[in-house]
Amino acid sequence: VLLVDCGIKTIVNMNQVFQADDPLLKAPRMSTKCCLYSKSKIYESEKQLESVSAIIKSAKSTKCFLQDVKDEIHRVSVYVDGNDLFDLLLQEGLIEVEKQKSQEKDDRPFSNDMVINDENIIEGEKLSVTVSAGPDHAINRMFVQKIDTLRQITKMHMDLRDVCENNSNVLTIEMVESSDLLAVKAKDTHWYRGKVIRHLKDSTFEFKLVDYGRDEQITLPNIRKMPPKFQNIEKMAIEVFVPFQKFSDRVPDDTIKAEVVNLTKDISIILQVVEVYRGCLIVDLISNGFYLDHALRDRKFGIRCDVQVIRDQIDSLLGVKVEKNSIQKEAVEISHFDNPERIFVQMKTDLPRLKELQENIQIVAPSLKSMPAPKVGELCIVCNSFDTMWYRARILDYAPDITTVQFIDYGNTDVITEKQNQVKEILSEFEKIEPFAKFCSLSMKPIKGRSEWDEKVLEIFNNIMMKSITECHFLTKTKTDKHFVKLFIDGEELENILIRQNLGLYHDLILSDSICYVSHINSLSDFYIQLEKDAKALDLFSEYFSKAESFPDIGDDFEVGKICAGQFLEDNGWYRVKILSEKRSSNSMVEVQFIDFGNIAEVKCLKRMSNEIADLPIMTKQCQLNVPKTILNFSAEAENKFVEIAQQGATVMKVVLVAVERDYFVVELLRADNGKNILSELVPNFHE
Repeated sequence: VLLVDCGIKTIVNMNQVFQADDPLLKAPRMSTKCCLYSKSKIYESEKQLESVSAIIKSAKSTKCFLQDVKDEIHRVSVYVDGNDLFDLLLQEGLIEVEKQKSQEKDDRPFSNDMVINDENIIEGEKLSVTVSAGPDHAINRMFVQKIDTLRQITKMHMDLRDVCENNSNVLTIEMVESSDLLAVKAKDTHWYRGKVIRHLKDSTFEFKLVDYGRDEQITLPNIRKMPPKFQNIEKMAIEVFVPFQKFSDRVPDDTIKAEVVNLTKDISIILQVVEVYRGCLIVDLISNGFYLDHALRDRKFGIRCDVQVIRDQIDSLLGVKVEKNSIQKEAVEISHFDNPERIFVQMKTDLPRLKELQENIQIVAPSLKSMPAPKVGELCIVCNSFDTMWYRARILDYAPDITTVQFIDYGNTDVITEKQNQVKEILSEFEKIEPFAKFCSLSMKPIKGRSEWDEKVLEIFNNIMMKSITECHFLTKTKTDKHFVKLFIDGEELENILIRQNLGLYHDLILSDSICYVSHINSLSDFYIQLEKDAKALDLFSEYFSKAESFPDIGDDFEVGKICAGQFLEDNGWYRVKILSEKRSSNSMVEVQFIDFGNIAEVKCLKRMSNEIADLPIMTKQCQLNVPKTILNFSAEAENKFVEIAQQGATVMKVVLVAVERDYFVVELLRADNGKNILSELVPNFHE
């Protein structure tokens, strides 16, 4: 057997084996399987185990540094009394390492363990950084340093210099090849932390300076063993990808890189995280409200690209094989639009059939019977007052002298003032054909404080829409007629263009079949869910608020709608809240909404928080349960049963998007384990 809490293998009799209780089975193991870290294969000698035990037992201090995890084994560097155990064993001849060919080249653009996965960075967060772009990077791949780490980096240079300049122990080629992080002296005579990329020739190695991101060639006399106190400091250079691509190969990469350096040199840049993908950060770089990709576009170097292009680039760099979806974008034509939430598209593959339909309608329309009494919702054939052509239409409103219709194959509307011979009955053959115009919306809504789209916004939107839009990506297809889409102009998402010009706000959608939890319930027509995909962000919020006690107090200086940190009285935890009260009550309480959970409560303690965290997307969605028209209201028993099913967020459910309203979503909730609609548990004799 293996004794999992200490790692010892031993032999026992069957009468010494007992069934363990659940708490013991679920408790974490107290030992971790490890091996010495080496970039090369280690050949063990027979007496190695005894020697390792003797060295460790005689040591006054032993420290272990985790380098990485491979095949569930933790690969570690062990230091005994300040000396690297690996080096001690190598010098004593107790282990041998596989020698690497001196001219062997690593063709990977970068290795997996160079990916920076900063757990303190959240999607949407903004950071002040400096930018480093060098000849070894792709044009949209850069390294940045947080402004608040620059002083720490400078001090580390000085400390490294003091230690390494007084250390005359030159390493052997074998020691360098088997090490991960080393101290190296670059051409500028400063000492840096370096990661070996490859052995070039003789005593020359290529290193990645992990706190800057650039590569340098270093010779053996300028390489030292990394002092233990610098081993576990996080890498200061954060690798980022900007969603940007070249117009063509006519512009050399070096020219674009030089311009990136020129645009970002010696200035503070705001980094806004767009997405964290496979541990890599996809970001926007902003200075004084101006985006780096915008500046490069204005200089005719390229355009902003879809985030999926960057995901594919990262997959390629990491060597990840990903099966592509059969289709990402579909060819379309825009037939009509009113605002970002009301756009009609026609699939290009449908256009030949639409043309044939129109030709047939023109032939038979003059001979069709007039509609004696049109009813709202009915289909008909109508003569367009603008071009006098006949089209399929739906009655939107009817009065004896005026009829309002919508042309279902195009999306636009018309008002018919003289109904004689202009509104006709539709043939059943025409009625059976699905409408060719798809009602779509961008995932956007008007800017804060406005319920309708501003006239100036609509004017700019109309000008943009007049450009050639030929591609559409369907984000979600609801159970209603409205689809949410991404539209592309010259490869750039229309949404990004509008949001960048402050013409609207992003409307975060719920994708059908997403896993969710009900976080708060007011009623079946007003409750809040959290999506499983947001769990990591919620965990990071918890980590951020673990230091909330040290945040500055707001006191009485607050206003309705302000986002800040509030302490929930039931668990004393700190969370993001939106202030609802104009002033404190007589007992000094303030009414707030916990925006990432949905509940409203009174709190006493309010703290200021960073704008970057306050501005991040809300992690809960306000929902209404979709019910058949036959159900007018729910009983108190049904409302209570819903609370029981939700179990305060413990029950795992699947959400099906039915419709999207401006401020809430209409959804169906299914049990994740059996797929049953929870309405079957709330309403007697419910059938889908």
